[in-house]
Amino acid sequence: MPATLAPAALPRDAREAEAGARFDALRRRHPALVYESFETARDGSALRVRFRIRLLPDILFEPETVFPDVPWDRVLRLPPAALGRALFHLGLIECLSHWKAACPPRIEVRAGPLDADERAFFLDLLRRGLSEFFYVNRLDPRRPDLVEVAASAPDRAPRPAPAPDPGAPGLFGVGGGKDSALGLGILLESRRPVRPLLLNPVPAARAVCRALGSPEPLVVSRTIAPDLLRLNGEGYWNGHTPFSALLAALGTAAALLHGAPEFLVANERSAGEGSLRWRGLEVNHQYSKGGRFERAWRGFARRRIGDVRYASLLRPLGELQVVRALAGRPAAHGAFVSCNRGGREGRWCRTCPKCLFTATLLSAFLPGPEVAAILGGDPLADPAGAATLLALCGVGAPKPLDCVGTLAESRAAVALAADRRRSEGALPPALGGAALALGPRLEAARADAPRLLAGWGDDRGLTPAERDAVRRAAEVGA
Repeated sequence: MPATLAPAALPRDAREAEAGARFDALRRRHPALVYESFETARDGSALRVRFRIRLLPDILFEPETVFPDVPWDRVLRLPPAALGRALFHLGLIECLSHWKAACPPRIEVRAGPLDADERAFFLDLLRRGLSEFFYVNRLDPRRPDLVEVAASAPDRAPRPAPAPDPGAPGLFGVGGGKDSALGLGILLESRRPVRPLLLNPVPAARAVCRALGSPEPLVVSRTIAPDLLRLNGEGYWNGHTPFSALLAALGTAAALLHGAPEFLVANERSAGEGSLRWRGLEVNHQYSKGGRFERAWRGFARRRIGDVRYASLLRPLGELQVVRALAGRPAAHGAFVSCNRGGREGRWCRTCPKCLFTATLLSAFLPGPEVAAILGGDPLADPAGAATLLALCGVGAPKPLDCVGTLAESRAAVALAADRRRSEGALPPALGGAALALGPRLEAARADAPRLLAGWGDDRGLTPAERDAVRRAAEVGA
């Protein structure tokens, strides 16, 4: 590979030219990514799945996923094609992380057939789910030669769709953040049969389950191919991928294995707002957490995989409503961690946009000392955080590429948090600086807060009982 300068050291036009040259060089070196196969093996009570993905000419990736506690008596009765299609599509989504290393112009799917519906779904996910990757690396997703997908056509035989087992609990994805803590709490409060599903859990995910007294979680493990990590250190492309899409496919496969009627997650409606546009494409760090992907996967999984319902329990709510409801549920306060930087160690970094966003939301509904106790300190006490708060509000910089709420919610949270903290004493420097910089916009944000706190979004994926439970939760603290 030719030597390259760090993108930040180059002017914008030069960065894009350098990125284009690197893009073309890697594509010449690697003309195709091949999804060769997936293999399953029984490992005690677990099912081990290994995917074979080759970056031509000579780099083989073999990521693995292990599903534990498999009810083998059920699985052995399943039509092989039913489970096979679920695992096939899980592997196809795995291909996204490996395709982005070199962005080859062709993806060859040999692990199974694809019809036009499946091909269109995958290409749409590639383009939208990698929007942040394209933007950060200054690549143009509009290129007509970006990628083609080659696969055999399926036969016309109907695909089996096994029914869930009567009485089997649903699965619920728990990542350890504020949203899944609230969602799990709602399900348990409603006495809903549910089993948490954890994927490579961070400490907070287990802590949330313990704090809320959930049933024993189903802990799935996923191993990234070591060669992918090696390439990232050798000048190949790296960047954000639609992890929640992979989680949707994995949870759907786990539900089929366990006879569960649904796989639920806790994504809220705020995730649907992007940060900016790049080459005609909305850039949304949370694309696969948003409503558009949820609706697409729910329909796709029903048509192509099996009778497993996929839905986001908190979809009707915004982040402001989520945190107000969570503020009224102290059992989870010492357990959840909404920080991508420190979360793997079970801590808050207290400097990233997600930490500052969460601290501001919590400060709108809880006393400052309680917020500091939850986060292990007060992120709003550092004056440097004012610039991040303003970016969250759409002032001075685009909305950060992180799991944060809408611009309107951030502005309302700053207004409400400033009012509460002012009543407790002096404003912490970051909050005070942001409130001062917002000026007259702060009053408009304060006036907008009741609308945001009373809002209700798309609930088409929920059952009537789930809608009622979420509505009751949203009224906590109202």
